[in-house]
Amino acid sequence: MTISTTATDYKTDENGDMIPTYIGPKLNRISPTDIVFDPTAPSFEKAPKIIRSLKTMGQIAAEIQEHPELGYLQEAFDRMRENRHAFANHSQGDFKRNELYDINGFTGFWHYFNSDYVEVLDFYGDFFDKETGELKRNHLISVVDRSVVIRAQSN
Repeated sequence: MTISTTATDYKTDENGDMIPTYIGPKLNRISPTDIVFDPTAPSFEKAPKIIRSLKTMGQIAAEIQEHPELGYLQEAFDRMRENRHAFANHSQGDFKRNELYDINGFTGFWHYFNSDYVEVLDFYGDFFDKETGELKRNHLISVVDRSVVIRAQSN
């Protein structure tokens, strides 16, 4: 489970005004098939983890516009769209090994890239940046289509 800090519940008073009844953390369930973490870590909080989610292209576009604090990169979203457009111009028969590239919930990557859905892999934890030689602690890195980094920020 993860905790979302943006939970707000409302009720409507007799004048039709919305009144907050609860503001605070909210638990969100993560399916055991959508999370991978280091079981040898001293605690779940300290364990590096990858959480998988599926979003639509529209959801990601809306989050980029409406929630810049999430840190999604517009350039990465545009590159993801270009990649998908390139795949859409091919037939399924062009991909001889389509079934080898399994994306959970899809028959193969051809079906995945021709759908409106985007697999988002969120990595939480420490990582070593090979390019700079720097250890980056407590970062959030989001990868879409298993190839495009759409967010990389301190957590």
